Amino acid sequence: MKQKIFYIIFFIIFILYFNILKSNENKILVLVDSEPITSYELKNKILTQLILSNQDIDQEKINGAKNPAINFLINLKIKKNEISKKKIEIDDANFNQTLRRISNNDILSLKKKFEDNSIDYELFLEEIKIELSWQKLIYSLFRDNVKIDENVVQNEINRIKENERETIEFRLFEIELDIKIEEDEKLKLVFDDIENIGFEAAAKKHSISNTAINSGDLGWINSNLLSSQINKILSELEINEVSKPIEKLGNILILKIKDKRKIKLKNDDIKLLKKQIIDQKTNELFKLYSNNHLSKIKNSSFIRFK
Repeated sequence: MKQKIFYIIFFIIFILYFNILKSNENKILVLVDSEPITSYELKNKILTQLILSNQDIDQEKINGAKNPAINFLINLKIKKNEISKKKIEIDDANFNQTLRRISNNDILSLKKKFEDNSIDYELFLEEIKIELSWQKLIYSLFRDNVKIDENVVQNEINRIKENERETIEFRLFEIELDIKIEEDEKLKLVFDDIENIGFEAAAKKHSISNTAINSGDLGWINSNLLSSQINKILSELEINEVSKPIEKLGNILILKIKDKRKIKLKNDDIKLLKKQIIDQKTNELFKLYSNNHLSKIKNSSFIRFK
């Protein structure tokens, strides 16, 4: 109920308020505890989403990007407040590695793209630092809770060895949404963007997952690492097809198969497969803890629209 009231208030105020991209005046739009979200930040975030997803800038796309952008910025301010309280800092090596991955090892071209479109590059860098610091915070808080049962892993490996000497790998892209399956209008907006601007661009625009920075790319994933529910859904899809909404960890997941291949499982692959299973289960647990921790802080935060 609290979340529903929040979104109703946000919608009414945003409709009655001003068009931030038609004004050069920098105003405070929202206060998240003591952290302001300004019209400049919102404008910058919208333009960043559109430019990095290679979309043309027009009023319709700007309007469609407002809600995801403001929700992203609210979450970002909450994370910033929390990591500031805990005095979390990231090392330069981790930050530089992430920036190289985002820019496909061409940081200068990425920076020039911002400059050519008059977008604040420093704000973008701050976003990355906050997200990396948040990941570090979640790890420090919940690492003792994340325990993977070795027996479960070994049983899974034994099943694969006994029953499947040949298996399928999927090259997957994802969009993770912080909404409920009943929110038809919001889901329709995402699927309209998938159709009109492409899945990867829609992932950058809408997804709350860390993979959004990389267009939702999950890489190659062994089908044995996926749940039976997701395997069933993917088995019914062709390459470049998009799944229906999937309820997972309290959020909505949308998947796209970019490619798939059959591989022979050799004895040398077992050690790698074990590592993949452990990594997959570990990442899922950390993602669950991250979502729950953010929701808990958000529910106790003072969020006020100006």
